Amino acid sequence: MCAIRHQVKAPALLLFSPEPFQPPTREGPLLRVGGRRIGLTTVEHRFSGFTPFFNFGAASGTADRYIVPRPYSTARPYSSLGFIADFEGGFSYEFLHGLRIGGSYYALAPAGTQKVFSRFVAPLSSIVGSDDHNRVFYGAFETIGSYRLTRDNGYSAWIELKRGQGSSIQLGYTHSVHFALDSFNLVVNFDATSVLRTLTAWHRD
Repeated sequence: MCAIRHQVKAPALLLFSPEPFQPPTREGPLLRVGGRRIGLTTVEHRFSGFTPFFNFGAASGTADRYIVPRPYSTARPYSSLGFIADFEGGFSYEFLHGLRIGGSYYALAPAGTQKVFSRFVAPLSSIVGSDDHNRVFYGAFETIGSYRLTRDNGYSAWIELKRGQGSSIQLGYTHSVHFALDSFNLVVNFDATSVLRTLTAWHRD
């Protein structure tokens, strides 16, 4: 069975960002950047626990993906503003109930002026690492330049354990070819809907 999901002008809350678009701020060590999602299309085919897939879309900046998280998006060492298209192809395999492994190849294709905001360098702080291989996020909190700043490609792998609806733990690895960077990340998803409903019902009683 082949499934095709297409979403256009979807709310940033569902796809990438916990809040709508906001300009970055220098008023502290935390940076909040939202990217408005233009479109996201997912094509996948599942058979016997094996699911190949292909995703492609575009946005006005990079941000974390909370729906169907991938290591390359959740472990990204920066946020950015500026048009960028993303492509990903790979597979996942469920070899035990609720336990899944997967791998994918990704590519980011930006265009025009890009602003990069480091997740490692706080405003007015010093360099935290080598900026070789165009790793500007190690050398400055904010960098403005051409599409070369956020262009990237690489591959990732993950193992994921799902327990019930909306609850999962994912351990992932990503290798960025463009930045020559290896990273690991842990994502924990928890659906608190049932807890909130219970608390709300108890409060009403």
